[in-house]
Amino acid sequence: MVERGKREIGLLVCSVFIAGILSPSLIPPYVSQEASAATKPNDFLTYYSSTYEIKIKYPAEWQTIEPEDEYVKVVFLSPLEDPSDSYNELVMILTEDLPFKMKLTDYTEVAIRQIRVLYPDMQILTSGPAKLAGNPAHKIVFAATIEGYEDISVKGMMIWTIKDKKAYIVGFFAEVETYAAYLQTAQTMVDSFEIIG
Repeated sequence: MVERGKREIGLLVCSVFIAGILSPSLIPPYVSQEASAATKPNDFLTYYSSTYEIKIKYPAEWQTIEPEDEYVKVVFLSPLEDPSDSYNELVMILTEDLPFKMKLTDYTEVAIRQIRVLYPDMQILTSGPAKLAGNPAHKIVFAATIEGYEDISVKGMMIWTIKDKKAYIVGFFAEVETYAAYLQTAQTMVDSFEIIG
């Protein structure tokens, strides 16, 4: 009975976190700027937060937003490609204080289940072990439709790890058509992610 209660708390926590990831209110269209999808490594700046104990490199021309959100700590938005572009590709970092010590496999199971509940048309393209900030992690790549935001079809990559009783999540989202063009930049960001402390 205690184990069932723990799992339900985990489900609730994860559903709130997943809803925050793809919420249209966190993915607004911003002022258009011409930009190329590929970014050279020396065109990166460093974002550091002593409050959240995280550090990551991001493209100099991308916009940084720190929403007032319990889970989403920072969002990096690509410039719009042209006047007809209505979606900023993005990388976001989330942290989640867990109510109890959780195994990565349990967290992964709950997170994937909640993504499926929130986005019934989601198709998982890949799912498996990874590394994030030098820690064992899980990575999924999936496609889904963001309803209510011009019903845009997106492809997402999410990587999460657990350190102590905290989950760290890095997510990359792009329109299906532009995902491949931005993947190298997003992967550079993911590879640079550090947990400080």
